[in-house]
Parts: sequence; C-alpha cells; structure tokens
Amino acid sequence: MIFFRKMTASEKRTAAKGYQTGFLIYLLLTFANYFYFLLTDQALLSPGILFWAGLLGAFGYEAILNFKQRRRKAAGTSDK
Repeated sequence: MIFFRKMTASEKRTAAKGYQTGFLIYLLLTFANYFYFLLTDQALLSPGILFWAGLLGAFGYEAILNFKQRRRKAAGTSDK
C-alpha cells in the first residue's frame, strides 16, 4: 500500500533546492551564533530558533518554488 504518490522530476528538483537552502540557513546561523558566543560568552540564538529557522527555510522555499512552478504551468509557459 502506497501512502504517498511519487514525486515528479520537477518536484524532486524543487525539494533539493529547498533542502540546500535549509542547510545554508543552518550553516549561516550556526556560524553567526558561534562567533557571537566567542565574543560575548552568550548565545545569540537558542537551539530551538536555529532548528525552526532551518526547517521553515527549507520547506518554505520549497513551497514557494512549487507554487511558482504551478503558476507557470497554469499560464502555459516553460518549466524553467
């Protein structure tokens, strides 16, 4: 029994872009938090904020890309 449908090639592409964006958000926020800690001995961001910022960045960007793609497809323009 399949609970989820298979992703199309364009959905896989937008998901990969979203995951890369989420990783970059984690990387940049962790970098900023670490160097702030080195300078002040206090954390700039809590671990919860770091976690949710990365997740929301990844899935939010993926949702935006999927929305743009569906809108372009409905208008009849190319996929790129």
